[in-house]
Amino acid sequence: MDIQLIREFLDLSFTLNFSKTAQRVYISQSALSKHIAQIEKELGTTLLIRDKQSVQLTPIGTVVRDRLQKVITDYDEVLAVLENDRSELQGVLKIGFLDAAMKNLLAASIQTYTTRYPHMRINLSNYEVGELANALAQNAVDLALNIVFPNSAIPHNTYFRPLYNDGISAVVSRNNPLSQMEEIRFEDLLEYPMILPSPIQYPAYASIIRKMVEAAPEEAKIICDFTNVNTALVMVESEMGVSILPSNVSNMSTSAVFIKIKGTTENLQIGAMWKKDSTATGLEEFVKIICDTAAEMFYSQS
Repeated sequence: MDIQLIREFLDLSFTLNFSKTAQRVYISQSALSKHIAQIEKELGTTLLIRDKQSVQLTPIGTVVRDRLQKVITDYDEVLAVLENDRSELQGVLKIGFLDAAMKNLLAASIQTYTTRYPHMRINLSNYEVGELANALAQNAVDLALNIVFPNSAIPHNTYFRPLYNDGISAVVSRNNPLSQMEEIRFEDLLEYPMILPSPIQYPAYASIIRKMVEAAPEEAKIICDFTNVNTALVMVESEMGVSILPSNVSNMSTSAVFIKIKGTTENLQIGAMWKKDSTATGLEEFVKIICDTAAEMFYSQS
């Protein structure tokens, strides 16, 4: 039986909630249901009773849970022994990141990583979205902590591990009347000059915003196609116009106000990207740590 499927079942037996467990193990609810069905078929018994109201372990499901928990405990002890053996890792890991998206998560992950692997050194480089993808492609970085838009594709030679979801927000100056609102319509922004992403620098991101502009009932007055998020923030702070940015940009030092846009969802993914053929020392270990840190930081309260 696959170890990951066992972990999913054990998590579900704790939460008794398919939605929460799916979030915690980074898969869809439908995939989780299939995995549980696969385990039940392999064991030849029903482990869970589920309906629209609740999820409960069957009596045999409780027995299986306790036995599999021991299996996982023993397995993790073996991994710990191997991990200790790998603690002598030595080398340099090159990480490229987006400042706002990774500000807190990256710092916590590096602390854990350098404590566990004291002989590893990390080189950090801060990039814009388009630059970061190119840096990974050209091997300037071993790991890219990047943002993926719903209309963009992951290169076929690249692994992607999502860390958390994000959305887009309207961004206005603190003196703008809209700044007093918790949520606005996209049409509310059309009253002001718009500062939008460059389709050359941010093709996927710009495409999403342009579709919103084209669907609007009034014509937008676009005064700038920015190629740098800081430029957009400065222009908004200077009351030159309004913008639409990924919500995580609010982590940057800015006086601009971020407001939810009605009808938008958290459909952006912040995650770790690395080449499938990478042989970088310590890469696998760092990915595991940042994934664990993200799960604790963003999902432990859900």
